[in-house]
Amino acid sequence: MNSRVRQSLVMGLICAPVGFVVGYVLLSDAPGDGLKHFQYYAAVAAFLAPTLAWWLLVERKNRLTLGRGIGAGALGAAFAHYVCWYLMIVGSNIDYWLLQGPGSSLGEATIDVINGLWGAAGYALLSYLVIGWATLPVGALIGLVYYYFLMKRSAANT
Repeated sequence: MNSRVRQSLVMGLICAPVGFVVGYVLLSDAPGDGLKHFQYYAAVAAFLAPTLAWWLLVERKNRLTLGRGIGAGALGAAFAHYVCWYLMIVGSNIDYWLLQGPGSSLGEATIDVINGLWGAAGYALLSYLVIGWATLPVGALIGLVYYYFLMKRSAANT
């Protein structure tokens, strides 16, 4: 595996536990069964979105700068909100239609996966208001720390 892909994946691996903890703290005691696995969706989203953001902003054109590191972290955190809610919608559909589970938190059929593209955007906007004030700076901080780690490692190798 090439080092640029590996570095993007490491960014996602750093962010995934943060997504899990945030998801667990926020919704572990939510009523109903529809949100009981939210922390897992949050962890997967916190892996996927920052991995993609780091790849697009830093690794794709091999431009590791402080601003791009911070930006990739913040962008990854921002996009993770949308990805998390969309994964939740897909998971609810699978649960309801294939596994005969409760589906939504109210125990009914959830929004379908096509309309879920819009629904996830609405949920993401709400989650920005509730927790975005914390997740975006934390993502930027992770990007900053990872940037300095890579710079220090690069300097040690030269």
